[in-house]
Amino acid sequence: MPLAVEKNICPFECCSFREAMALMPINVYKKEGNKSEISFRLKAGEIFKAISGDIVIYRKGLGIIKKFIKNHRIKINKGKIVDIQCYVGEGDYIAKYKDNTILLSYDEIDFLQKPITEWWILVERDDGQNGWIFFEHENGIDDEIYHIQKIIGMDSCS
Repeated sequence: MPLAVEKNICPFECCSFREAMALMPINVYKKEGNKSEISFRLKAGEIFKAISGDIVIYRKGLGIIKKFIKNHRIKINKGKIVDIQCYVGEGDYIAKYKDNTILLSYDEIDFLQKPITEWWILVERDDGQNGWIFFEHENGIDDEIYHIQKIIGMDSCS
């Protein structure tokens, strides 16, 4: 059972929701977070539209702050422990500290425990059918793991 869901996240550098192409056959599921019902299957070479994506959090991570952090809302001293929710791309993580949600860079945290998450992309075919593609979220650190094997076209830097 998930702890939380972070909505509309595209968690790798230059990630954008737009037209993409399946590099291999991909199952598209009826419901986010549920791999028991397949809605349809994308074929290798099939073009589709990536509409949005959510990160489903199953276990939060824990991190120690490496250096004093101050922004407009909060101050966190070096050595404090924060809850790491998920990786959101560009080297950043959503974290929680004293009921505040903050964005932390990978170089501000030493991980004690990495989060366990999944990434689900809402997609639509040309015929209007839609559903969810599942990607394992490799402990929130290797952003290339999500898309490199299955799809091409969501990287706006290439």
